[in-house]
Amino acid sequence: MKHFLCLAFVLFLSACCLQAEETPAFIELKGHESIVDYAVFSPDGKRAATKSWDRTTRIWDTATGKELHKLSPVPDAEREIPNFEGMAIAIPMFTTFSPKAAFSPDGKLIATIHTDPTVRIWDVESGEELHTLFGHTKPAIFAAFSPDGKKLVTGSWDETVLTWDTATGNGILIHEGFLDTGRDKGIVSAAAFTSDGTKIVLMCTTDVHIRSKIVRICDAESGEILDTFLNSPSLRSLFSPAPFSPCGTKVVVQKMVGYMGSPYAVVNADTNLREQGMGGQVPGELFEMRHRPFGSITFAAFSPDGKKVITASTDKTARIWDAHSGAELQSLEGHTGFVWYAIFSPDGKRVITTSEDKTARIWDMERVPVLPQPPPSERSAITDF
Repeated sequence: MKHFLCLAFVLFLSACCLQAEETPAFIELKGHESIVDYAVFSPDGKRAATKSWDRTTRIWDTATGKELHKLSPVPDAEREIPNFEGMAIAIPMFTTFSPKAAFSPDGKLIATIHTDPTVRIWDVESGEELHTLFGHTKPAIFAAFSPDGKKLVTGSWDETVLTWDTATGNGILIHEGFLDTGRDKGIVSAAAFTSDGTKIVLMCTTDVHIRSKIVRICDAESGEILDTFLNSPSLRSLFSPAPFSPCGTKVVVQKMVGYMGSPYAVVNADTNLREQGMGGQVPGELFEMRHRPFGSITFAAFSPDGKKVITASTDKTARIWDAHSGAELQSLEGHTGFVWYAIFSPDGKRVITTSEDKTARIWDMERVPVLPQPPPSERSAITDF
């Protein structure tokens, strides 16, 4: 009897180990009917939103992969269209395409931007559309919540920046003067509130040919421009999710902006913002990242603790890099199409990837194999994040 119990126990342990080994490193999110090119975690990491060329944004339970809501706007022909005070607006035919989505800081709201051209605010718990924000005459490019979630700032291809009240959906401020630089006309391509919510930082792309960026800092209440500085033309996106390390000393840049196949690099942020590179050189470069042999990087971002960088690529993988040494740590493989986007969860323990194969995947990074690493003596001694 004793031997029988021991044998049963051994078999039980073997079954448990086998089950653990067979547990996949990812949860696949299926449901979209076209390319999935954007995703974002909620602040608590319990939800994720994905955006697709099928004109929908979907909200998922990140623990189970269950689809909770399909956010699909009602055609504008069926609704009363309000006006944004002081602005003439023209609403074209319904052709919704949701480029991005943003959760409010408390995770209760989500804003989606569309080409019809509206911005919409939804209740995350119920999936109900709360407000449709009309005011832009061309598709919006970005939407960003204030730290308290009471305001939303949006920018558009119509060269306007608007601030909205998220409780009522009313427009409360029209920002002007951001593109008065004496250069060719451009757009405000990104924005973010400061941590105290008193200021808004905006990136103005003033010359689409060389991708020059002028950063404006304005008062969140009055819209008054408080400061301006020019950053490096090599900086692809100052305000894309996590391009800067947490303490701001490093930034991820595309080395030759606009060139398919151009590698990305981690650079010294202060040097890169203050100096201009020549002949494809990137000021302050610390190390380069490439998906060899043929992959083109489509997106890059830091982990929340600044110790890692993630890149997505046309080689159908996403890769994790050591932010100090540039060593490749992990490779996320399995998508059957280009990987367009990849981002860490707020706690850094998971990654979500989106792909041309119409799926997204949530990866448990503890289950993804770590690649062989060089001896510690050969690694970089850089320690700042």
